Amino acid sequence: FEIGWKASLFARKVRRNASVFYYDYKDLQVTRAASDPITGAVVNLTENATTAKLKGIDFDLGWAITSELTLDASMNLLDSNYGKYLTIGQLLNGIATGNPSAPGARSVAYDASGQKLLRASDFSATILLRYAPELSVGRLPMSVGYSYKGPFNFDFVVAPGMRRLRQKGYGLLNAQIGFEPSNGNWSVSLWGENLTNEAYFDDIVGSPSGLRGSYGQPRTYGVSASYKF
Repeated sequence: FEIGWKASLFARKVRRNASVFYYDYKDLQVTRAASDPITGAVVNLTENATTAKLKGIDFDLGWAITSELTLDASMNLLDSNYGKYLTIGQLLNGIATGNPSAPGARSVAYDASGQKLLRASDFSATILLRYAPELSVGRLPMSVGYSYKGPFNFDFVVAPGMRRLRQKGYGLLNAQIGFEPSNGNWSVSLWGENLTNEAYFDDIVGSPSGLRGSYGQPRTYGVSASYKF
């Protein structure tokens, strides 16, 4: 179920979209990484979570401040939870045995009923400011944007010592500046992503050797060019 509202205000200089939604899933399939109890290898486990419910609010705003300057922003509020969901989770052997030096991890039975959906943040937001002045020799488009994603779990936290499966909230700052000549079929731009060099993970999973993860993209710079034939 979803109810939305769209509006254009101030001679169409401001665009505003908002929606309230409620989703009731049946036989929702969940795919996550797990350690095979027989071989110990990390495999993708797909299972039915029986039911899940999501409710929230989406909000988008676009503002043409001038003919050359625009602002776009969005926000999402989400409340989600699984219904009856009996599954398995990953537990470090050091926690299970009480011996901190015990290597590896194991799969254990876990009741995820009522838990938040994996990788689902309660709050996320973005803002993007674009400026494209017209010069005598061409156009100089530039932009700066910031996106934030609230905390979420990569996998179920079956014990307090497994909180490392939880990603804390993080924000990414990106920017770009380019040049497009008035009489030409080429363009060039200089861009930077994650300018504050925020450390965050793309994924964290349990494996026979313990927990393993991959970091998200660090601060990155680049130059892009295009030519139209």
